[in-house]
Amino acid sequence: MTIRDSVGREFVTKLKKWKDGRIWLVGGWRSLCRWNLVEKNDHCICEFVRGKRNKDLHLQVQVLHEGASSIIC
Repeated sequence: MTIRDSVGREFVTKLKKWKDGRIWLVGGWRSLCRWNLVEKNDHCICEFVRGKRNKDLHLQVQVLHEGASSIIC
């Protein structure tokens, strides 16, 4: 699975499934945070998005930096 930022950069992650059905994405987060200059009080909006022909799935991440004026629709 991949994590994708708002610019389109992709970061590879591994999908781990817990016995109770929850999933955990392992890896890729540190690189995403460094590339996007994520700091302590920033927020991330995450959305699972299907690719072409519904075959692949990735996590789309939008970073909202503290103090930035952003309108979310």
